[in-house]
Amino acid sequence: MAQVIARFTVFFEDPFWVGVYERETDGAVQACRVVFGPEPKDYTVYAFLLENWHRLSFGPPVAGGAPDRGSNR
Repeated sequence: MAQVIARFTVFFEDPFWVGVYERETDGAVQACRVVFGPEPKDYTVYAFLLENWHRLSFGPPVAGGAPDRGSNR
C-alpha cells in the first residue's frame, strides 16, 4: 500500500497570504500554491480545502521527498 504524506503551509508573501499544499507519494512530491489575500483563519483554510480539493492544480511530480520541517505540536 502506498503511503501519502500531505502538508499545508500558510505564510505571508507581501502583500498576500499564501498557502502551499504539498503531497508526497512513493518518493515523488507535487505542490500547489493558493493565494488567500487577507490573513485566513484556520476554519477558512479548512473550508477552502474541503470545497476546492478537486480543483487544485498540482505541478508535475518531482523525485525526492519534501524536507522534514518538524511539527508544530
